[in-house]
Amino acid sequence: MKKTLSYSIRFAVAAALIGILLYKLDLKQIAENFILLRPLPFLIAIAVNGFGIFLSALRWKVFLRSQGEDPPILGLFKVYLISLFLGNILPSGAGIDIMRGIYLSRHTGKKAHSFASVIIDRILGFIAIMIIALLSLPFGFEEIRPFRKIVLLMAVVIIGGTFISLIPAVHRVLTVLLLKIPLGEKFKKLYDAFYSYRDKRETLILGLVLSFMIQLSFVGAAYMSGVALSLHLPVFKVIFYVTLINLLAAIPLSVGGIGLRESGFVLFFGDMIGRETAFALSVTYYLSGLINSLIGALFLMVGKDKI
Repeated sequence: MKKTLSYSIRFAVAAALIGILLYKLDLKQIAENFILLRPLPFLIAIAVNGFGIFLSALRWKVFLRSQGEDPPILGLFKVYLISLFLGNILPSGAGIDIMRGIYLSRHTGKKAHSFASVIIDRILGFIAIMIIALLSLPFGFEEIRPFRKIVLLMAVVIIGGTFISLIPAVHRVLTVLLLKIPLGEKFKKLYDAFYSYRDKRETLILGLVLSFMIQLSFVGAAYMSGVALSLHLPVFKVIFYVTLINLLAAIPLSVGGIGLRESGFVLFFGDMIGRETAFALSVTYYLSGLINSLIGALFLMVGKDKI
């Protein structure tokens, strides 16, 4: 019942945000952008987005290998595509991560380590996004100024919280506290598996480097989506704005980040290229990822959903 209510609320949020945007925008102008869509740059956007997904699977493999597991990269890539497809109908990134953890635990038989690899994978992705977002602040872009305090707060929570949780004294205290709550033993196993990455610095560094490459791949997909719409956007602004938009879309307030993503594009790019064109850019960028995720749907349909 609670899950149904939660999903209904997120679906309503997505529908409301899209509805408000379409009400305020000129639908004819939006359609004109799609009529002029250039196929080759759009295909490149799809390929670049797919490369980012492949790098995500590679980063996941790096963490698993450090735990003594070595599943095939193509198997992980397949699971990523399936999870991304399911993420289109589940609340933002949380649903994607849960599905990845479930698929992997079936393969390894180790639930705690499987979900810990997914958690550290997601956290390093967020840390990379936050570092890029922090780097954007000194540039003083007009569109970013209202969000400076929010970006700083999120950076402190995500980056600071991660490092604090890896401090030995904190680990000891949290372990004791977890054992005093319902299901505490399961959470303790998960936390212990996550904590085990503390001494794997090479793994963490490689994971962070891959996280930057992944984020830049998705930025590249957004840039090529702009080229497909005959837009020539400033590269640095695309890097910083799309990073913030991806962060916004990851907030589990709507189904698959729909509505949040489009609002972000209109907010950050609207004054630069026009709100209708910014909305069209958002949809084109979203489609570049959606088309890749449909491959995951194909794997589900034919029953090829195992690693």
